[in-house]
Amino acid sequence: METKNAVPTSKEIVPWYKEVDGVIAGVCAGAFAAFLIWSQVAGDSMGEIMSSALAFLTQKVGAIYLITAFVIIAFCLYLVFSKYGSIRLGADDEKPEYPFFAWFSMLFAACYGSGLVYWGVAEPLTFIGKPPFAIVPGSIRAGEISLAYAFFHWGFTPWAMTALPAVAFGYFLFRKNMSPRYSMFLKPLLGDNYGNALCRMVDALLVVSAVGAMVCCLGLGVKQFVFGLNSVLGIPNNMFVTMSFCLLTVATYTISCVSGLDKGIKFLSTTNVYLALGVTAFVFLVGPTFFTLDISTQAFGELLNNYFRMSFNTDPIGKSGFSQGWTIFYWAWWFSCAAQVGLFAASISRGRTIREMIIGIILFAPLGTFCWIGTMGGTAIYQQFFGGTDLVAILQNVGTDGALWAFLNTLPFSKLLGVAHLCLIFLFLVTTCNSGAYVWSQNTMHQQYKSLVPSKPVRLTYCLALSVVAMLLLLRGKGISGLQLMPVVVSSPIIIIFIVMMVAVIKALREDSSITK
Repeated sequence: METKNAVPTSKEIVPWYKEVDGVIAGVCAGAFAAFLIWSQVAGDSMGEIMSSALAFLTQKVGAIYLITAFVIIAFCLYLVFSKYGSIRLGADDEKPEYPFFAWFSMLFAACYGSGLVYWGVAEPLTFIGKPPFAIVPGSIRAGEISLAYAFFHWGFTPWAMTALPAVAFGYFLFRKNMSPRYSMFLKPLLGDNYGNALCRMVDALLVVSAVGAMVCCLGLGVKQFVFGLNSVLGIPNNMFVTMSFCLLTVATYTISCVSGLDKGIKFLSTTNVYLALGVTAFVFLVGPTFFTLDISTQAFGELLNNYFRMSFNTDPIGKSGFSQGWTIFYWAWWFSCAAQVGLFAASISRGRTIREMIIGIILFAPLGTFCWIGTMGGTAIYQQFFGGTDLVAILQNVGTDGALWAFLNTLPFSKLLGVAHLCLIFLFLVTTCNSGAYVWSQNTMHQQYKSLVPSKPVRLTYCLALSVVAMLLLLRGKGISGLQLMPVVVSSPIIIIFIVMMVAVIKALREDSSITK
């Protein structure tokens, strides 16, 4: 190992704006401003172009997404069982910086928590109405496979996409003492040429993709929350309420992000996970407990039994479009977000071994998602088949935003559960956005000035920029669909980046003195 010290920070006191790498920040700002202007001036044409690009990616080269995702999870498993798994991210005798629950909470809340609340009920119901494998819609078999496919889309594979960059970034941060920038994994391949235009291009591309995904996440979360306010508390679903909640969310995640990891992000993340665990346990107990346990168990078995089929399903003859519209779309979305979440995961993983970090990400994190989806989705399936409420029809007629609240109305203490879900949506949005702003700040600062903790003004700038873009899209109501597809479309070059990342990680690990000596 080259050093046992932390990531170096500059002792030179400079104005915060001089810490920012003007090239990377300028490229990111220019690219996103162009997308934003395009969405506002010609939102319809943008949506059409993005839809066409998405159709090409999913229908023509979708198999590449499926193959790459499977290779990544195989690569992660290889690291777990190889001699490299014992490498510690930091000094050889260093202990983890955060206890497991705090670490897990920050990881979970910063990743896919808001998406789980949004899709935990809606996705299994959608698959009952439009199942894969030419299964009859609305049939018993459709109900059985629906939960398993939701497990698949939120389980081992997407979390592995996060684990790969987490390992790469964590290794170069804490074993090689590099500054926290996405392109750091290129060091073993570029040598003395590291830091050139190619590196900055990689940094800018991954930042733009992640910011676009976060804007869409914030927009969807706000819409679902406002819909829920109307359903649960009768508060009007109008633009004033939408903007008010958006401002509240912005203020909260800005304060949290500026407060730092321990005072802000860690506290909100652990609070969020405790609340999610409480809601899960409550629904499990007041709902059809034994049915939920049975169908979750069966769904997990279906997942294991059909894992390879799900992983490589393209349906080239039947052309149902299920894989293209769901699995490939999901993988493209995860690719666009994975680097951001991976760098955040790496930043909080000092002192853990590569094996510990991978197992935590690709095993324990998916089990957490299975508990949520199994409880919420499993209970929704019971209501669909045995509870006398056609939730599938409600989903198809009202939309995804209304599916969750219609489901909660079928349960005891629906008002209480509704308020709890409103709190969950709010907290997940906050924790997801503040961790994102934290990482973007890291990536747009000069290497000689930046550390794992970017300066507060830089973090504040990213928080405010994210909020302005999100509120503008919500206020204007134009170009949202096109901008939502932007991160998915730009995921194609990110696949190449991840392939190169695996090569670079192996090269660096083979050269690690603690292994080769």
